[in-house]
Amino acid sequence: MQQSRTDLQFVVTRAAAAGCRTLSDRASANLSGKFRSDFKSAGTRLITASTGYRGKDVRNNVHYLPTGELLYFCGSIVVLHNVEEHTQRHYTGHTCDIRSVCVHPNRVLVASGQSSRHQRERHPDLELRDPYVSALDLEEDLEHSLTEAHIRIWDSVTLATLKILSGSKAMFEKAVSCLAFSVTDGGNLLACVDDSYQHTLSVWKWANEAKVAEAKGANDQVFSIGWHPSVRNLLVICGKGHFSFWVLDLKRETLMKNSAIFEVVSHPTSYRGRDKPKTVLSMCFSDTGDVITGDSNGTLSLWDPTTYKTKKQAHGVHPGGVFALCISRKGTLLSAGKDRTIAEWETTDLVRRRRPVELPDDAGTPRVISNPDGNQILVGTSRNTLFSGDFETNFDEIVDVSCSCQTKPKTRDGITCASADAAGSLLALGFCAGTWSVMDLSTRDTVFEQKESTQPITAIQFSPNGALLFVATKELSALVYRFDTPQRFCRIARIGTLSSFAISPDWDVSSQYIRANSTVGHIYHWSATSGELVDHATVRDAEWETCNCRISFEAGCVAHSVEGTP
Repeated sequence: MQQSRTDLQFVVTRAAAAGCRTLSDRASANLSGKFRSDFKSAGTRLITASTGYRGKDVRNNVHYLPTGELLYFCGSIVVLHNVEEHTQRHYTGHTCDIRSVCVHPNRVLVASGQSSRHQRERHPDLELRDPYVSALDLEEDLEHSLTEAHIRIWDSVTLATLKILSGSKAMFEKAVSCLAFSVTDGGNLLACVDDSYQHTLSVWKWANEAKVAEAKGANDQVFSIGWHPSVRNLLVICGKGHFSFWVLDLKRETLMKNSAIFEVVSHPTSYRGRDKPKTVLSMCFSDTGDVITGDSNGTLSLWDPTTYKTKKQAHGVHPGGVFALCISRKGTLLSAGKDRTIAEWETTDLVRRRRPVELPDDAGTPRVISNPDGNQILVGTSRNTLFSGDFETNFDEIVDVSCSCQTKPKTRDGITCASADAAGSLLALGFCAGTWSVMDLSTRDTVFEQKESTQPITAIQFSPNGALLFVATKELSALVYRFDTPQRFCRIARIGTLSSFAISPDWDVSSQYIRANSTVGHIYHWSATSGELVDHATVRDAEWETCNCRISFEAGCVAHSVEGTP
């Protein structure tokens, strides 16, 4: 599934029914006992395995823990993966896409920041609850609903949430794009950047949930922030069109900005006019305390943290830009660029130590590089893939990052939907290019593939008896297939004349009827054998195998609008 090259989080999960409100007692009475129990409990997701990695638009999101686990995130889940033991643990406290993560100096605590949910295609979870009896109850619920961007500090051993920075104290607008724990004071401070219009930089005493200082961070996107490892209360920020040093005054609770001076003593015109980089893409700190940056010109620069000037430069090391930097276990500098090469440098004079190695042609652009142990180098790329290797051997995709779930569709199109049959032997997948396929989960081979449309597949669902398959596309049509063997599928019905494309399909327990929502809020009921619309009264008392529809007899989506937008 990683070959789809999307930021897809494919989770093998056993989840309770989605939170929703009952609309009719009669419909609720028709729910089966097991479903009603799950419906009421709306429990926490129990994840068996998660495959996927977000690398296309983030930095510094791969870390190595003392437990021997790799820490990274995908979607709203932080994955702690033990490569040697082929096991995974998951932190599932977030309610929306995670955008940043950092590890405390004690290597146990973790801070992770997420984006807000109040935007298009983000649907708030509305659990069954008692009516509000006072305005205070409503205010407290809104304060702790955590649909807004916020930061969670949690224990990587117990996975327990320790602190949450959110609500009126934080006022994060869009997403927490960068995080960094302080180093010189043992990690008492946490710096973060809000991905808002002003890219606000704030510093917190996270243990007290108290904001220490706040300032406008930059005029454009911030890629990375970091506390200097030896100079107390010094923050370094880099991004699109800016690179600056910030001094924190704890007594006055202020942040003072000092912009970097882009010039070199030995080459005074190197950073003037057109030569000045448009973007500082990456940065790290050497063991001697120097700040090292990589920019869009493909230049490595060594900075003095006291004068904010460059001491040494290496030009054109990565054509197209230096996207990732890190200090190796040996104290050398590792760099990765748009040219897909990995190079090693001396940190004192920026002299290359050895011949660089190159990632595969389809790897994408490196976004993060790490040296967790010995000679092993980890690289996360813009195509949402993690690679592992060293300078002596080639870099290979980490296939077992999904905890032995190594199933890979032959197509490189993005996966839009998936459904497993009742027996758990077949998996149907829908793709962006209008193709759908069926995979044998025992052999992990594709046994059937069909080009249905030029538009994406929007929904796919097996019937409870395992003999029928519902497929919907963005061409405002849907189809029902019957199959006797996994290699033989036969179309038995075509559904057309939809006002908008179908999503969230359900089958009834007898596999005779199908229902689905449209993107504009309609609900349709069809006969599985003919594809004709069925009168609502006919299926009102039907017992449905699942409750995927957001709007139905027994459930409704209560939101600001049908799409869940403000």
